[in-house]
Amino acid sequence: GSGVGGSGVGGSGVGGSGAGGSGAGKGGAGKGGAGEGGSAAGGPPGALTVPGFRVDAVDAVGAGDTFVGALAVALAAGVPAPDAIRAAAAAGAAAAARPGTQSGMPRPADILAITGHRWPVPAP
Repeated sequence: GSGVGGSGVGGSGVGGSGAGGSGAGKGGAGKGGAGEGGSAAGGPPGALTVPGFRVDAVDAVGAGDTFVGALAVALAAGVPAPDAIRAAAAAGAAAAARPGTQSGMPRPADILAITGHRWPVPAP
């Protein structure tokens, strides 16, 4: 899951959220996901697995929503799919490392501080 380094595109398992979400906690993504090891996606060029992030999970609620929202924002901004998935995994992992649902959703500085990953979408 996001809390232990992985998110899944297309579903999740233990501690996870619905379609297209990420698991937050030990375990990981089910169908379509890479589980504890990272994020996975499938498409015309084939399967893609992106390594995950290790964080100390505090609150898993909202991690999947954060993953999906971050992925949508990054893709809409033109970030290439592998980079968008990595950024979304970092955002989901950072969300799991913070308490609260909405208040736990990280800003770019939080993602960098928690995961070491720089958010790829410039601020408006």
